[in-house]
Amino acid sequence: MLSKYKFSATLIVQLPKFKDTVSFGADANKKTDVRKDVFFDVQSSFKIEVEEDFTIGVEYRLLYDCAPRRKYLIDMNGMPVLLIGQKRHSNFGLSFEYNF
Repeated sequence: MLSKYKFSATLIVQLPKFKDTVSFGADANKKTDVRKDVFFDVQSSFKIEVEEDFTIGVEYRLLYDCAPRRKYLIDMNGMPVLLIGQKRHSNFGLSFEYNF
């Protein structure tokens, strides 16, 4: 018989600083990134205690970055190549806990 349920959630928010910009490149041709850097991290879990010493849990995590890191690389022809990270990442997990 199921006896105990436990739900937990955490929210982490990072807001941009006043006039927050990112500079990159050489001094002669310095570029400025003016995107608003808003970041969310939501972590949640739901656990069910099946027996006194056995628990089953499900976890979910969502990461959202409005302005992921960017990096310019120079290819073999001398042309700039822009690499951008993903804005959204999701993780799911399933856990089994046994206490002895």
